[in-house]
Formats: sequence, C-alpha cells, structure tokens
Amino acid sequence: MHYSSYVAIYFITAGVVSFAVCYYKGPVTNPRLLDLIRWSIQFLALGLVYYSSQIVEVSATIIALVVMISLIPRRFYMLGVPSFIITYWYV
Repeated sequence: MHYSSYVAIYFITAGVVSFAVCYYKGPVTNPRLLDLIRWSIQFLALGLVYYSSQIVEVSATIIALVVMISLIPRRFYMLGVPSFIITYWYV
C-alpha cells in the first residue's frame, strides 16, 4: 500500500520505454524471442493469480488446473466440435 505510486511509475516508465524501442526498431519477428516473451507473460500471470488471493490453496488449485488444461493437446478437446466452428475458432 505504501509503495503503490512507485509501482505505477515503474510500469508507466517501462511501458513508455518498451513502446519507444518497438516503435524505433519495429515489431519483434524472431520466433524464439516471441516464445520467450509469451512464456514470461504467462509466468507473470501465474504469479499474479497466486498472489491475488489470500487463500493460498485456492490460488494454487487454480494455477494447477490452468497448467493441466494447457498441457492437453487441442486435438483431444476439439474432437466433438464441428469442423466449421474449428475453422472460425483459429482465425
């Protein structure tokens, strides 16, 4: 609670600097770097989910469910879906 203004200033500064670098150099096109960015955002999101609740067991259960569902290949849970829905799902 005491350092919320510092956190806000940090995020605003990091956002402005990131925007400036991306504007100057162009978008990221390297697939490995895109994977690293995606994984870091996902780990940050899992950390935020864990610390967003005062009940640690609930947060850990939600994280475990999300990770387990993400490990299931899409072909297994898309078996019963008609093909015309799958074509629009991945657009």
